[in-house]
Amino acid sequence: MPDQPTIRIFISSPSDVRPERLKAEQIIARLDREFAYHFHVEGVLWEREPLVATHHFQDPENIPQPRRSDIVVVILWSRLGVPLPEDRFRGAITGRPVTGTEWEFEDALASARESGVPELLLYRKTEQVSANLDDEAALNERRAQLAAVQDFVGRWFRAESSAGYTAASHSFTTTGEFEQQLYEHLRVVLARRAGAAAEGVAIRWHEAPFRALLSYEYEHAPVFFGRTRARNELRELLARQIERGTAFVLVFGASGSGKSSLVKAGLLPDLALPGMIGRVGLVRRAVMRPSDVGEDPLAALAAAILSPPALPELAALHYTTEQLGALLREAPGQAALPIRQGLTEAGKAAGLTDIAEARLAIVVDQLEEIFTIDQLGPTDRDVLVAALDTLAKSGLVWVVATMRSDFFDRLETMPGLAALSAEGRSLLLPPDDAEIGQIIRQPALEAGLRFEHDTDRGLNLDEIIRQAAKDSGALPLLSFLLDQLWQRRTNSGVLTFAAYQELGGLEGAIGRRAEEVFQAQPPVVQKELAPLLRELVTVEHGKPASRAVPMSRFGEGSPRRALVEAFLHPEARLLVSHGDYGKAQLRLAHEALLTHWPRARDHIAADARDLELRGRLEQGAETWRAARRRDKIGHVATGLMLAEARALVARWADELPGEVIEFVSASRTAARRRRLRVAAIVTGALITLPVIAGVVWAGMVWRGVRVVEAEMAFVPIPAGCFDMGSPDSEAGRNPNEGPVHHVCPKAFDLGKFEVTQEQWSRVMVFPNNADPSYFKGDPRRPVETVTWNDAQRFVSLMSLFGQHRYRLPSEAEWEYAARAGTTTSRYWGDNIDDGCAYENLADQSLKKVLPDAIGVNCDDGYAPPAPVGSFKPNPFGLYDILGNVAEWVEDCYVDNYRKAPIDGSAVMATPCPARVARGGSWQSFARITRAAYRDVNAPVNHNLNIGFRLARDPTP
Repeated sequence: MPDQPTIRIFISSPSDVRPERLKAEQIIARLDREFAYHFHVEGVLWEREPLVATHHFQDPENIPQPRRSDIVVVILWSRLGVPLPEDRFRGAITGRPVTGTEWEFEDALASARESGVPELLLYRKTEQVSANLDDEAALNERRAQLAAVQDFVGRWFRAESSAGYTAASHSFTTTGEFEQQLYEHLRVVLARRAGAAAEGVAIRWHEAPFRALLSYEYEHAPVFFGRTRARNELRELLARQIERGTAFVLVFGASGSGKSSLVKAGLLPDLALPGMIGRVGLVRRAVMRPSDVGEDPLAALAAAILSPPALPELAALHYTTEQLGALLREAPGQAALPIRQGLTEAGKAAGLTDIAEARLAIVVDQLEEIFTIDQLGPTDRDVLVAALDTLAKSGLVWVVATMRSDFFDRLETMPGLAALSAEGRSLLLPPDDAEIGQIIRQPALEAGLRFEHDTDRGLNLDEIIRQAAKDSGALPLLSFLLDQLWQRRTNSGVLTFAAYQELGGLEGAIGRRAEEVFQAQPPVVQKELAPLLRELVTVEHGKPASRAVPMSRFGEGSPRRALVEAFLHPEARLLVSHGDYGKAQLRLAHEALLTHWPRARDHIAADARDLELRGRLEQGAETWRAARRRDKIGHVATGLMLAEARALVARWADELPGEVIEFVSASRTAARRRRLRVAAIVTGALITLPVIAGVVWAGMVWRGVRVVEAEMAFVPIPAGCFDMGSPDSEAGRNPNEGPVHHVCPKAFDLGKFEVTQEQWSRVMVFPNNADPSYFKGDPRRPVETVTWNDAQRFVSLMSLFGQHRYRLPSEAEWEYAARAGTTTSRYWGDNIDDGCAYENLADQSLKKVLPDAIGVNCDDGYAPPAPVGSFKPNPFGLYDILGNVAEWVEDCYVDNYRKAPIDGSAVMATPCPARVARGGSWQSFARITRAAYRDVNAPVNHNLNIGFRLARDPTP
């Protein structure tokens, strides 16, 4: 309508509320769309006006006077700004010298008193003002400005007479609060000016306004609502991370909480506003998922950086996805150069001024995929994190990642990611009732939709839906329902109760639609549902989760591909495909499909154990393939797991990945060889023992091992790095505890307790010594007075007749587990006298029995070895690790760490005249009871204060 009037909204403020000014500009653009039937809504901001060098910036030639606008919004916080020249600018009411903000306020107020126009709204930010205490001049200037603001508010808004209250005044703390207030207030003012509603409903968004099970993308920002608070908090957290020099934020929350939509349709458009973050005038964006390019996250990252919304300029600089991916993998620090070149070219194309800067925002969506991609090992994950870490610290790139909260505990296995995200984590909570209402109504308003009214209940359909969506996990169900209602809208754009009931309401919409699509397929296609779900779903700890698989697994023209295409159809949107042609990945649109479609839920429940087993086998195959040739035998499946694996192969046949089939085959071969070794041992026994005795012996050991395995508890020790040894300053230090060196053990399992006398006796049957311990009387006491060779015999029998491959821990593994992330000489601290709650030490209890003993100044209640688990565990959950009895480890003794392995493996040598024992005991001096202490003994020596605990590789 070319003859429509224009409503001008003048935004007045100093520079300290820059984010609020930009938000005001966004809100004005939104209101312009909403009231397009009645009038144009236009913002007047000095940043957007052409500033002519020959005039003062406040001159009418540069920026219109506030009195010429219809509405004036004044925003204040900690300053009033720079004083204007007194000879040309004085307050229109007071006649006194003024700053720019004061001049604009008085100009608008004077006009309002004369003619009632413009309407005047003032907003005061109440967030605490910070200042640098080391800069006295800056601090004084900050105080003076703050005093000027307080004086201004006092003069105009706190007068004793009611006449002194000259304008509407509102306070806010966060940008999110301001955004909500300003939108509501301006909308009321504009609605009053608009008068009667338009005939018909204006349509400003002509696509589907709801995204069903898909996330909102950047281009959907105009219909993304309900996350104002979360969006502003996230932006402010990123700004703080940028100031710290590590521009990385990890957004985590429950599945279906809207993390991806918040980042892509909420945060990214905010960041794109020039000046929202410092002097940044241009923000390019790269969005990726780890599975975008098959099973190579770095290739996905490189492809995202080269994509059109990011830095396509790099192609002109002769960078390809392969080259950039290799650079990110092998030398991520050098990747800053092409990114800087690309941003420079992008800035030139955008016409940035000399002081303006350009940045690249990278979104790593669904970061948890690094744990669900079949072939992605720990090294690959660490390389990706190293690349993101380097980019986030480059000063050129901002990185925002999303992760499901049920994968959050996996950070323990990735120290690099844990450290990178330590200060930049944001938990996204479910939307509250008011936000749910905005999610329902605001996109509908943009699309010109109306909700049907129920005259009997006096409620609109939108209110019925809002009340039904109060559950914290209802967001994906809500989005799917709204999309289905939109698809069933009337010709006049009404969302009806009939469609709502036909869909089965909030809970039934997904399941009913999925069942409709399924039932529309021929029987030969329907039969493919179970195997399709097996491809797309994994189960961990009994909980199903989606995973991406290559589209190439589903052959063109096959029945399974037909089912995929049906679920991908725009009217279904139950599956989603992403990635380039030939490398496309397929996944569920949302995991709510698995819980709210009864048919899928039943299939997953029936296959849950098999799916969980497949996941363990995939992890086992990954570890086995990565192991060195001579170590592969230690990583095969054994016992019950192998039996289950063989049965799964028989049931699923070619549905299992080739690497899993290969792993199971290698495990079967290893099992056959193991049986031959057992037969050889038994045969050797038969040569020296009567036939019956040999068979009975083997049976007794087998039964003993199985009983011990059933009761023996292990603690999973995560992979990580630590400084092994003791510094020169540590009290009681010995020279053989250095030099301190950085060691990174792999994940392993370690016995929660030391091996007990009862466990020993069950396994070490005649002719072995079943009762070697000096201190008897309680079978739960740790076995002691055993040699290193004795411990190895126990380990061999456990491995031969058990379901796992057991061993002694290496020195590095033992110290890593004993420290449990601490850096003091003992995991409870440096003071030995604080240890009686944690360990059985040489304390006052021992001194009562042995008066000459040098006792620790506390009393733990035990003189000789105590039953295992009698004290508190260390932070890893290990008991008696520094006391009770010392413990044999695998290593040959070397008197320093100069050539020690850095991967946590044991030191091996031939010959090996001495072995290492670690930890203190019930009779050890304080200097011995330290995590770094090393004891040396011949492997044939036995001592009444040395025992051991078992280690094993993690169960796949």
